[in-house]
Amino acid sequence: MIKYSKDECKRANDIKYQISKIGNHKFYDFVVGRYGQKRDWVRKNFSKSLLLKKTKFRDFLIEAGIEFLNDKQNYDIMHPTIVLVYNHEQDYSSFLSAKESIENQGMFPICPQLATKLPNSELYNFFLDKFINEHKILIVVGEVAEYKAKYGDGVIVFGYRKGIYHEILRLKG
Repeated sequence: MIKYSKDECKRANDIKYQISKIGNHKFYDFVVGRYGQKRDWVRKNFSKSLLLKKTKFRDFLIEAGIEFLNDKQNYDIMHPTIVLVYNHEQDYSSFLSAKESIENQGMFPICPQLATKLPNSELYNFFLDKFINEHKILIVVGEVAEYKAKYGDGVIVFGYRKGIYHEILRLKG
C-alpha cells in the first residue's frame, strides 16, 4: 500500500478547488506562460479527481497553484468586488438569492443595506456613495432607474439577472 500525507492531499485538493472557481483555462495559461509546461500535461493531470498519491503533478500543483492564487492580477480580474442593493422591501428575498448566487460565482458583493440595517438613512447613503465611488459597479435587485439617474456618470449600474457575472468579467478584464 502506498503511503500518502493527508495534509498534502487535502492541501492539493483545496488548491485545485480554488483554481476551479477562478477558471481552469486561466490556470493552464498561467502554467504554460510561467513554467513552460505543456498544456495537455497540465489539463490531463488536473482533471484527475483525487490527488491521493505523492506525484510530480501534486507537488507541482501545490507550488504553481499557490503562486497562481497569490497573483493579485488573477484574483482582481476573477473576483471583482461589486455593490449590491435592493430597491424595495418586496425585492428582499430576490436580493438574498442574488447575493448567494453572486458569491457562488466568485464575486464579492458589498451590501450596505445589510451592514447598516437602515435603508434610505443618512448612514446608508454615505456608505453606498463611498462604496460605489470606490468600486464603480452597482447591481440593483429591482428597478434600476433611480440608481442610474443618481450614479449614471462613471458608475456601471446593472439590474440583477442571470449571466451578469460574465458581463462584469468582460468589463473588468
